[in-house]
Formats: sequence, structure tokens, C-alpha cells
Amino acid sequence: MKRFIRLFHSIGLKKGLVYVTIGNFALAGLGALLWFILASQMTASNYGSLNYYISVSTIFTSIGIMGFDSTLTTFLAKGLTKMRTESSSLVLIAGTILSIILLLTFMSLSLMLTFLGALFFSLSAAEVLGRHLYKEFMILLIALRLISLLSVPLLFSMYGIDGALYGYALSYLPLSYRFFISLRKFDLSLSTLRPNKNFFFHSYALGVSKNLTYFSDKLIILPLFGLGVLGYYQFGVQVLTAMSIIPLILYQYFLPQFAGNKNINKEKIQKFGFFSSVIITIVMIVLVPLIIVHLFPRFENAILPTQIILVAGIPLTMISIFNSILLASEKSIYVIVASGIFLVTQYLLIASLGWLYGLIGLSIATVTASVAQTIYLFIMKKKISLPNSKTI
Repeated sequence: MKRFIRLFHSIGLKKGLVYVTIGNFALAGLGALLWFILASQMTASNYGSLNYYISVSTIFTSIGIMGFDSTLTTFLAKGLTKMRTESSSLVLIAGTILSIILLLTFMSLSLMLTFLGALFFSLSAAEVLGRHLYKEFMILLIALRLISLLSVPLLFSMYGIDGALYGYALSYLPLSYRFFISLRKFDLSLSTLRPNKNFFFHSYALGVSKNLTYFSDKLIILPLFGLGVLGYYQFGVQVLTAMSIIPLILYQYFLPQFAGNKNINKEKIQKFGFFSSVIITIVMIVLVPLIIVHLFPRFENAILPTQIILVAGIPLTMISIFNSILLASEKSIYVIVASGIFLVTQYLLIASLGWLYGLIGLSIATVTASVAQTIYLFIMKKKISLPNSKTI
């Protein structure tokens, strides 16, 4: 571990970023391994079905977290420690209401527990980032993925889709200890939220729109094109998700750093992230056909769509950088609008290109929407200036 830290530090990267990088690489790498193990066990229809339920859980999580995944990280970094108990109390109430709705709608206890686990874990992780506890954050991510890597395939083999969902819940809940600790003091005074209500509401809208950006396409593709097409499409998206570790690292590290006005070499880190994503994109596009043919022959129909989807990795990196800059400067409205641009563009292109070109059209829709979002954020970023920061 110390050798990795010295290596990254030698090229100008701080220890905190190293911990976030290692944790997210473990999360993405082991997460990709998990989904690839499941893909080797599932048909495309089952694969699509599980991803559909995960998407439902994630969208409900974005509603229940109430934007605190960004708000808590940002304002803990600014020293507003009381927001920790206020956010936990609000999220507990929202989670209780939403879990009842989920249970009554889908009649699935496993889906409800997955949602609650993801909700509580997300708030715990936001607190850890806001406190700049990057080593603890790294350990949380590694532990989360190791538990899910063992529990999800095992329970799926025993109980099917429900078992896989129980496996996810089992990986989230034990690691949500900071959330449960914060509940020892129930607080609905909202004293830290009132002065920052505009940022709070924008972050809430951002959280929902961001998760709609990444997960609502499944909810549209399923009724329009069926579980099989959804399964092939989602396989490509999972590869993109595994490859998009750099955008996630940049967002998670930059947001508290920008918010706290930390003196870091932002320009060097941003350039490193951008060029790394370009290299990874090119390598993965070349390797994907070999990987699918030899390891996942059931998903050969997903080869070209996956290669197209992977191009979105480059704009995703820029989106993460621009989002962190805009959120830290409390210009969250631009981020919300950008997510809306993505959603409208993707929905329209899914409906049109999907019918015309099938899986290829769906992949092009995702890439085009990402580019549109990036262009808007780039223009908006030029309108603001952060003190003591260099941006690309």
C-alpha cells in the first residue's frame, strides 16, 4: 500500500486521492467480476431482470437520500457537523415511507432490503468523504464489494433473483454503521439546512436526475424492447460502469476538496484523469470482442453495442470534473439542467434510434446524450470561477 502511495505522490497526487482511487478500483474491478460471474450463470433475460430491479432500487435510493450524498459531503467539508444528525433523521423517515411503497408495489422483501441497505450505506459513505476520511472510505468500498462478491452469486444459485437481491442487502447493511450511530441523536431541527436550502433542493433534484440518467433507461427499454434486449444492452453498460472508475474517483475526491478549498494540484489531476480515460476506452474497445467470445458466448450479440457504449467513458470523465466544480461552487442548478439535457436526449433517441437500429441505436443514444451533457457543462463552467483553482 505504501508503495502505491509513494508512486502516486511522486506524480503530484495526494494520499487522499490514492485511497479513493484504490477503493474505487477495487469496487469497480470486483463489481465487474461479480456481474461477469452472474452473466456466466444467467440468460440474457435473467440478467436484464436483475438489472431492472437494481435500477428500481437505485432510483428509490436517490429519492430517499434526499440529495445528502452531495450535500452532506460538501457541508461537512465546510465544518457544518450538525448536518450529520439532521440528514440521518430525515433519511430514516424518507426510507421508511419509500420502503413501504416498494414492498406494496413489488411485493418483494428482498428488493425493499436492498433499497434500505443502499440508502443507509450511501449516507454513511457521504459522511466519510465529507470528513476527508479517505482511508476509511477505501476500506468501506473494498469490504462492500468483497461481501457482495461472495453473497450475491451464492444466494442467486440457491434462491434465484430474490437471492441475489438479498445478497446485495447483506453487503450494504453491516457497513452502514455510521448511519446507525448518528441515529442515537434524532434531530429534525433543520438548523443547518435552512441557510443552505437552495443548495439542498438543488442537490436533491440533482441526485434524482443523476440516478435517472444512469438507471431509468432500463425502465424504458424493458417495456419497449423486452428483457432479452435489455440484458444485452445492460451487459455493455456494465462494462462501461467498470471502465468508468476514473470519473467516479474524480467526482468523489474533487467535491470535498473544492468545497473545502484545499490546495491541490487540480490541473495535473484532471489531465491525468482525462488521458487515462481515453487510453482505457481505446484498450477496452479492442479487447471487448475477445472477452465476450471466450468468456460470455451467450452475449455475443452485445459485442458491437458494447464497443459503442464504451465511447461514453470519455465524456463521463469530463462530466464528473465539471460536476464537482459546479457543485463545490454551489452552482448546482447547472448540473441539474445538464442531467435533464441527458435524459431528454437519451429518451428521444431510445424511442427513435432504438426502433430503427435496435441495440446499436440504443448504444448510440447513450453516447450522444453523454456528449450533449458534457458540452452544456463545459459552457456553464466557463461562466464561473473558483478561488485558488485551476481547471481544464
